[in-house]
Amino acid sequence: MRPGRKVETGGTVKWIPITTEVTTIHAGKEELIEARPGGLIGIGTKLDPSITKSDALVGQVAGIPGKLPPTIEGFIMETKLLERVVGVNDESAVEPIRSNEPLMLNLGTATTIGIVTSARPMDAEVKLKRPICADKGSHIAISRRVGARWRLIGSGILKEINEIKSDYRYKWFDDPRTIRIDIFSELGQLGYDSYVVPSASVRELERIMAKGCGKDRTAAKIALSLLDRCTIINKDGFADDIIVELAIEMKTAVLTNDTELKKRLCSKGVY
Repeated sequence: MRPGRKVETGGTVKWIPITTEVTTIHAGKEELIEARPGGLIGIGTKLDPSITKSDALVGQVAGIPGKLPPTIEGFIMETKLLERVVGVNDESAVEPIRSNEPLMLNLGTATTIGIVTSARPMDAEVKLKRPICADKGSHIAISRRVGARWRLIGSGILKEINEIKSDYRYKWFDDPRTIRIDIFSELGQLGYDSYVVPSASVRELERIMAKGCGKDRTAAKIALSLLDRCTIINKDGFADDIIVELAIEMKTAVLTNDTELKKRLCSKGVY
């Protein structure tokens, strides 16, 4: 699901896509094998229900990993303004969009505020307060604050996007203590409740711990301290090969900072 979960660390805000498994699909009381466009459906997942409290997932887009639209923090939209503001008694005329003004933008079920960074007669560029997941060509409802309320003033079509470049599907931290988080609690919120580590990876960490130095040795020490929460699977061979093999066999996600391993996993459809 994108844009995912908001995480604030070190004074910066990151949006981490949420990965889970669909367990059931329902339309009313009927359980489905697959769902098609049209009507409402209910999707059961392995996510902790607490992650959905207060409509926290409204506006999220769900789909197959790697095939979702990008997460964007700004875009250029083609605009078409109404002649009159909708919902006011005096039928005020709609004035042109101005630079630096805030607009409320609705794309599908997502609602966000965009600050206009550049306004032209037929289009406008906006920077979003909250990122969204959308494709070019998406239709947008545009509202302006009139008095104490947001009022519809026109529509738009998404033309060009400013994608969030960093992909936090794979981002994790060498030392969780530096940002004071519990890795297992964070993973639990994403729907993961069991963790496996191949014995080849354990031996590699022990080797780094014994012969490494500096940051690498510290990272290995911390990784080894987390193993009591994991199940060790005995398999001999090269650690990366075993990780890829197990991920495909168990149909599970992999948590790693290894760039080359990430590329291999992606090529096999593992995220």
